[in-house]
Formats: sequence, structure tokens, C-alpha cells
Amino acid sequence: LNTNITIRDQDINCIKDPDAWINDIIIDWYLGYLHTNVLPAECRDSITIYNSMFFKRIHQVPSNIGEENAFEADDSLTEAQKQHRRVKNWARHRHIWTKPLVLIPVCLNGHWVLVIITRPGAWKTPNLSSISILDRMEGTSSSPTPFTITLLKSGKLR
Repeated sequence: LNTNITIRDQDINCIKDPDAWINDIIIDWYLGYLHTNVLPAECRDSITIYNSMFFKRIHQVPSNIGEENAFEADDSLTEAQKQHRRVKNWARHRHIWTKPLVLIPVCLNGHWVLVIITRPGAWKTPNLSSISILDRMEGTSSSPTPFTITLLKSGKLR
């Protein structure tokens, strides 16, 4: 997660206005702030936090197909395989399968939730790995999306 985020006046205004929606810059900044300034230094390497664009990128089909995303036109690939390819570089060098905690902020229809994956490398062992969705409005749910399950089972984020 990039902790060098520029916050503009319009970003601050979305916090001040109770009727405004919090934007992705504030979400990314706050998660970076917590990771860098609140979490003890000895714990920082054990948590991977993706930025707010990660989930969006998984589901965003590019409007133009070029050399770097030619796989999008490959009918032999499943949708989950294409989704993986869209974000595989985001996971490179993060070694999430060895981390006890992975956090993914997700915006669905203007509403932010936090996907919490505990011990993703232990998904084959019952009750050791879990996926929860922290939702301020709804509490916590253990109902992951089919894509999340596919991604964890495939091991493709290594």
C-alpha cells in the first residue's frame, strides 16, 4: 500500500460533509496511516493491505485490448483466470500465502466494506483460514464471493 498519498481539499471535504461519500483516496490514506503509524513495527510485515483499486481492477474489463491485456480476448480462459491476470502483478513480491492477514477495501455501489482474509495459505485446512467482510452497516459476514473462493483455491496470487 502506497503511504505517500496526496490529499486534496475535495478529499477533506468528503470527510467533513456527513452527506458525502468517503472517497478512495481517504480510504487508502487511512489504511496506510494505520499500517505505518498505529500498527507496531514488528507486525507490519505480517499484513498485506491492497489499495482501493485492487478489487475494482479485478472486475474491470479494459475497453481497449492491447499487447499487455491480449488474454482478455482468449476464449479458452475462464473469467476467474482473466480476473487473476488483471491483478497478478499487484500480488507479486507480497507473498500473501505466508501472511496471517490480508485486507482488501472494496467499494460496492458507493458503500465501503473491508474484506479480511486470515491465513490465506492455510485454505486447505478446515477452520484455519477464513474470509470475512467487515461492513459498518451490516456487521461482519462470512459470505465470500465465488471469485474470492476461486482465487484462494487456485493459489494464483503467489
